Amino acid sequence: MSVETITKVIVPARCEESSSELADPHDLTDLATVHDELSLPITDTSNDAFLSRAITQASKVIANYCNRVFALEGVQDQIYLQQDPYPWQVPGGVNPLQLSRWPAADSGVVTFTGNTHSSIVIDGIASTAGICPGMLVFAADGSLPTGARVESVAPKSLILTQPASTTAADVSFTTGVQVVQTLSVGQTQTLIYGQDFTIDAKRGWLIRLDAFTGISVRWESVPVTVQYQAGYHKVPADLVDACLRLVTARFSARGRDPMLVEKTQPNLGVQRFWVGSMPGPAGSLPPEIASLVDQYRVPVIG
Repeated sequence: MSVETITKVIVPARCEESSSELADPHDLTDLATVHDELSLPITDTSNDAFLSRAITQASKVIANYCNRVFALEGVQDQIYLQQDPYPWQVPGGVNPLQLSRWPAADSGVVTFTGNTHSSIVIDGIASTAGICPGMLVFAADGSLPTGARVESVAPKSLILTQPASTTAADVSFTTGVQVVQTLSVGQTQTLIYGQDFTIDAKRGWLIRLDAFTGISVRWESVPVTVQYQAGYHKVPADLVDACLRLVTARFSARGRDPMLVEKTQPNLGVQRFWVGSMPGPAGSLPPEIASLVDQYRVPVIG
């Protein structure tokens, strides 16, 4: 069964959602950590421009090697499942659906009813328990623009990052993720979390549920549009380690001739360096760093 996915970022990564110390939201570590790793006093800023550039470049190398984005972003996946040709049509589908990004944000999915206002507020909510700033919010009537998120939470109201297109009462909302199936041209249905589908957040799996029995079933061969948040609030320690190893290696080799094989200083000793890359690497990362990030790598088949 062939599955094609078109991915679009609807809420780009932001530094304040990962770490206020990061210069770039896609960086895997920050300048203070690199200073500590190199035993450089935090007051010594003479190398900061180089180190900041090296952090961003090393983070990009690791992300490219793993074929994925680690920062928390709001994403839309348009998923097209292969359909068998008529008249040999048979029930198709897959189980589960693999999202293009993972882990899905672990803030959960909350459904509630409230009233929209042009002042970028949803009020009249019975309870805001489980709703956190930064979560995507979806309106069943489509009155919230794509990428609308929670800016702040009050006991019975939410302030959003974008205003609703209409003022309405008793609108059904969902936070975290929205799954919509296209049944035919102009006809869609929005699936209900916990009734029609559930999520394996760690793997980025959408699992279709039978609405009557609650058991796992195959996804129907119709287009599915999923809007959700995925990525790491806090960069895993092994990814930080990998980035630090690349940056410290860059710092140690800074300014020297990469073609230097031997340097002799009378009464002081001899220095020899590898010419080109270290022995063993077959790609952009040395083996010990590749082994740290291999578990995050998305295989490419083609």
